[in-house]
Amino acid sequence: MSVKVGDKLYRVMAEGLEEVKVSKVGRKYFYLEDDYRNTRFVIDGLRLDSNFGCRALYRDKQVYLDEQRLTYLRSAILDAIPPYGPVVASLEDLEKIATILGIE
Repeated sequence: MSVKVGDKLYRVMAEGLEEVKVSKVGRKYFYLEDDYRNTRFVIDGLRLDSNFGCRALYRDKQVYLDEQRLTYLRSAILDAIPPYGPVVASLEDLEKIATILGIE
């Protein structure tokens, strides 16, 4: 995965995604324009060079949105089928889900 000066990437911020540009590239690390902290990112994986936190950058906005949707759907499905108490899905719905997941 190569990174070049001028590449547009996306950084997750509290307000949403922010488009950023690569300003400097070395052998293992790269830096972003307008980053007052001069934060270093690892080229392999587009992640922050730190043992504290896993802030990542994305090449494509849609990849981030798909990850968010996946997380939401996984959580919603688990909430809809509680381990105890009444099941809110019909037997037919659960059989369809089992088929999709390859359980049966």
